[in-house]
Order: sequence, then structure tokens, then C-alpha cells
Amino acid sequence: MVTRKWLVGRIHYLALVIVTALLLLQPLRLVLMDLVLPTAWADTDKVHLYRVINDYQHFDVDAHPLQRDVVWEKVQVNLSHFQSYLYSRRQAYREFHNYLGLLKSLPKGDEEIQKKMELISKFQPVMTPREAAQLLFSFETFTNACAQAGLIYFILEASLMGSVRHHGFIPWDDDIDIVMNAKQWPRIRNVLGNIEGFELYAPSKTQWKFYMKSAKAFPDKPFKFPNIDIFFYEEDDTHIWALTRGLKHDLVYLKSDVFPLQIRPFENLMVPVPCNLDIVVHKSHNKDMCVTPEYNHKTNENFYFMGGTSVHCKLLYDLYPF
Repeated sequence: MVTRKWLVGRIHYLALVIVTALLLLQPLRLVLMDLVLPTAWADTDKVHLYRVINDYQHFDVDAHPLQRDVVWEKVQVNLSHFQSYLYSRRQAYREFHNYLGLLKSLPKGDEEIQKKMELISKFQPVMTPREAAQLLFSFETFTNACAQAGLIYFILEASLMGSVRHHGFIPWDDDIDIVMNAKQWPRIRNVLGNIEGFELYAPSKTQWKFYMKSAKAFPDKPFKFPNIDIFFYEEDDTHIWALTRGLKHDLVYLKSDVFPLQIRPFENLMVPVPCNLDIVVHKSHNKDMCVTPEYNHKTNENFYFMGGTSVHCKLLYDLYPF
């Protein structure tokens, strides 16, 4: 199956050729930025444009056996607390479910009702209450572990939009996107990989995943669903940029646009986000437009090349928290 990550890998060397042209011809660079290159790259200088394209994650995980960190005892959790998350998620999105039930009770064949059914079917919650509870409990466990160990992280991608627009999940999203400092990867692995009741999938070259041990296993994948996606960044004195392949399109920024991190609500938690949301969110994404996901993590289906659905969020104001 062709995915964005696969595509980015295959065009790596072609991108280097393009960047060489961009470095030499500034007018050409500006035209190509507007037409084909990711928005996050638009104002990037030539040095860091090269770095985001050329630098890739490659951690020597096999040479570093998993060890218990000094904060091991502090990051353990009471797994019985999951039940409170499950109860809470069973109460979520009542307006949506009530409206869906109303539409189903109306006479079939009405064109207007059919249009409404088609709309909400594309923007319905992907996760079951149990799956959403597992993901949120994993996130609380993750945030506590990072706080205890002093690990740097912030949310990005759809999770950041969710915090800005919904103060939590985008209702039709199904994962949480985290960015962490690549220099801390050995300790991140030792901390997150030793929490009882949870698992950390930590490959060398792709994003890591953190999830409850009780989550649903895939028959053909080495990780489970639902999970937190953990991407990594590199930095110098002025910029940060993505090392992990799957985030190359959306992470190359001035450090002053990201740090110092600010705190925003995400469901029942307060989590770190980049400080300049006008650049990191609003320049690349229109928060007034609701867009269906490019990828379904629950079924591992990719919709990037199939075209998603985009509507003004006002059509969903009565169904979800905004």
C-alpha cells in the first residue's frame, strides 16, 4: 500500500536535486514553494531546507539494551484508573449520537436527510469509547512519565489542531501525535519502555508508538491500536526540523516559533504546544475547515491519494465541542 511515508522515502534523492536548484535560483524556489512543497518549508532558509530533506532518524537501538531509569517507580500507574476514563468516554459526543439516532428514525428517501447522513457518516467518531479511553489513559501515563523524567515533548499535527479547536481530540481522529528531542531517545526508551501495563514500539528508523498492553493487536503489525505516535526532531541554535520520515512535511521551524513551549488543554490534561500558533498551526491549516483524516490507524487504510472531505466546521457546531 502506497503511503505518504513510502512516497517521501522514494523521492528523497529527487528532492535533493530540487533543493540544489532552489538554493541556486531564488525565484524558482519561491514558485516551487507555492506550488508543490509543504507550507512549513516555505520560509525556511537553504541550509535548514537541506537538513530537513537530508537528515533522517537512525537510532542504534540494538546497541542499547533496555534498562530501568531512575524514575521507574515514579512513572508506574494504577491500571484500575482506566475505568474512570472508560466511563467518561462513554458519555462523550452525546449530541452527535442523539442527532444520528434522530436521522435514522426519520422516513427514508428524503434527499435532505440523505445529505445530512452522508455528511455525518464522514465525520463520525472513529474510536469506540474503550479505544478512546485507552488512548487518553496512555497519554496521561505518557505525560506523567515525561514530567517525572524531564523529557521534552509537544503535540503537533491533528492533535495540536484538536487542542486549538476542540480542547481535545478531533472527534474523527484516532491517534495522538507527539514530537520529542532525538538527543533524548535512549532515556525516552528506558522510561516509556518500562511502565507496567504499557508497551513501547521503538524501531530504529520510523516513529515510535506507545500504547496499553491490553490494546488491540494487528495480525500483520508489530504494534497495537490505539497508540500515541512519537516523532523526533533535531535542532541547532536557530531551528528545529524533523528526523522522522513521517513528519518531514510539517516540521521545520525557527526555534523561537516553538520555544518556550506553552500549555494548552487536551481533554482532561494540560499539555505543551509550540508558542507561536499563528505560524505552526494557522499558516498551514485553516481551523475553520473540518477535514477527514488522510489515514485510518484503526484499519491501516490510507486515503491520502483518494481525496478527503472538507467542510466548514459550522456544519458540525451542533454535533461536537468547538
